[in-house]
Amino acid sequence: MKKEKLMFCIFSENRSMAAAMIAALAQDYGWDVDIEFIAPQTDLSSIQERITVAKPDLFALSFRSYERQQAFEVASLVKDMGVKTIAGGTHPTMLPEDVIQCGFFDAIVQGDAMGVLDQILDGYKSFENSKLIKGQRHHDKKVYLRQAFSDSQKSLMRSTHTVNMLTSIGCPFSCKYCGSSRLDYFMFPEQELVNNMVELATNYDVKIFTFHDDLLCANVRRLQRISSLLEEKLPDQEVGFGRSINARASNFNEDLAAELIRLKITDVSFGIESASTKLLKFLKKKQTQEHCYRAIELCHKFGLYSRVNLMFGIPTQDQDDYEFSLQFIKDTQPDVANLFYFTPYPGTDLYDYCFDNNYFPDSYDRNRFDWFKPNIDGIRHIQCRLNKVDYDMANDYMNQISNIYDSGDRLQPLLNEFDQYPWVLIGSSVQIYFSQILKKLKKYRLKNFLGYFDIAPGAAYSVANRVDDHEYYPDHDKPPVCFVTYCHTTGRDFQNFQSVIKEKFGNNVPLISISSMKRHTAEEIRHMIDFSRAKIGSQM
Repeated sequence: MKKEKLMFCIFSENRSMAAAMIAALAQDYGWDVDIEFIAPQTDLSSIQERITVAKPDLFALSFRSYERQQAFEVASLVKDMGVKTIAGGTHPTMLPEDVIQCGFFDAIVQGDAMGVLDQILDGYKSFENSKLIKGQRHHDKKVYLRQAFSDSQKSLMRSTHTVNMLTSIGCPFSCKYCGSSRLDYFMFPEQELVNNMVELATNYDVKIFTFHDDLLCANVRRLQRISSLLEEKLPDQEVGFGRSINARASNFNEDLAAELIRLKITDVSFGIESASTKLLKFLKKKQTQEHCYRAIELCHKFGLYSRVNLMFGIPTQDQDDYEFSLQFIKDTQPDVANLFYFTPYPGTDLYDYCFDNNYFPDSYDRNRFDWFKPNIDGIRHIQCRLNKVDYDMANDYMNQISNIYDSGDRLQPLLNEFDQYPWVLIGSSVQIYFSQILKKLKKYRLKNFLGYFDIAPGAAYSVANRVDDHEYYPDHDKPPVCFVTYCHTTGRDFQNFQSVIKEKFGNNVPLISISSMKRHTAEEIRHMIDFSRAKIGSQM
């Protein structure tokens, strides 16, 4: 008897652990599953062709609020094809009314689908008129650590040697701008988590586990146990956590900093958001100005690179608030400052606050998200303009902080060293800075830039669609003398890129770092270029 088929559609990036969990559970229930990654700006005709070939019995879309527009376009197409369609993910969970009103879905799952997946698969034929299904946790936490991947996801893990993971779901904190606190918080069992990591390392040559939960660093003892179990299971393999890890400034201490050093984690990212005491209270961060300063001081003390996230254009944010953040950057000098414009998303207290206090135009309906048009350049740009927010002031302070980190004076001498010869920029479009450095390089008059080599083509930020530069391929008729990256030399990403270059281009092409953090000097670059030219021969 032919198995029924579930076609699971994901957006943004081809690394969805949620899709992999659901796929594995659906297979347990006797279904075939296809996971289809649909990148931004994918042509609808190609999507239709994929569906025609796959012939699914049930089509599922998981999407976040900023992916809503694309998800609705795909759902409309699938509905016209006569395939039963179901919605799930963050946006349907946080704003089900919006998804119901569009009329494109036969059913909508609000919350965790894992605990009701058997009911969905058994009863999908009867779904109609946007039936709302209340999700629930699966009674067995171990099922959240079993995944079934698509062929493209497997290929991505093998080529990048990395995988994105979570050690927990939800968040016990209640920050006003975040919806994670509305999800029931639970941590995965440590032994099963490590067993899953070992399986990924063994089956897909994964060497770097990048954890995205905000609270991995909340409990240093748990972090130590996970690390020790991993070392015990894989004593002879070089595996570990990603170069960067998220932490809360409020509980960052010396014990945790020392443990991160032991784990060979090189930099720590803090959701500072603002150094203003008034604004931190408004955002319900449970974090003080003193916490912010102390966290960066500890990073300097232990030799950890510090990254801070700051938000601009928050309701009630005034000049004093901006001044506190600017002074914080000047005083503490974190290695990287990531600057974002605030966007209110459904499911957050600040979304409701903006409607209740007239920050949105009167024409906007809080239960319909049709007024939101995402900026394809990403979350660092203004996604929607609020009333009573001074964006000129926000932009001015953003520029002041950006100028502190302007790498123009530093970058030009380095470019002069290797741009005399053919070179290629290497990176991963999973990371937004890859697109940003490509755009930054366009400001310079480059004589011998051959293009970029993306180790994760078609990933989250669609570099090829956003940057007017050609992609470089291994069979190009003009070989590079060097590869260049914006990753710092002590990070695991740098080591990963080196292994990719060795695999595809041989041993003799060096990798040069132009990072704003730990990077190669002009003297080191000259030495590497001379060595490379002597080994591979110059064709200039």
